[in-house]
Amino acid sequence: SKARALQRAQLDIEGSYRHPRYWAAFSLFGDWGEQLLAADASLAKLSQELLDVWSAWQSRAHEPDEEPPLVAVVIAMTVTMTAELLGVISELSEEIAIKGSFGHFVEADVPVDLLPALCGLQQVESVTPPWMTTNSP
Repeated sequence: SKARALQRAQLDIEGSYRHPRYWAAFSLFGDWGEQLLAADASLAKLSQELLDVWSAWQSRAHEPDEEPPLVAVVIAMTVTMTAELLGVISELSEEIAIKGSFGHFVEADVPVDLLPALCGLQQVESVTPPWMTTNSP
């Protein structure tokens, strides 16, 4: 399983690097099972918390004109952020509100139903809630 693979990787790293700062920060994103990811592999870029929010929105009945809720996210990119990449994110929907960017990260408010489209962008590495992002060593 993915959880066991993560545990084995942490133990391998721990053998060479005893301090937890080298191995404790690793976490799995997306559904640890295969059912949901088989339907849309890009969802693996979502943190478990955002995947739960998206799944709950998808599974409940809503009115046809009901607006999806906005979720605050931090988008980690595979490359340094540029104005062109900010434009690519903004072009997904005018409802996406970019709050700021620095280096490889973008903070934004995104409609929950657009999370799969956001994760589908090739340059997106992961999407997490802001409270999961830390600057600690």
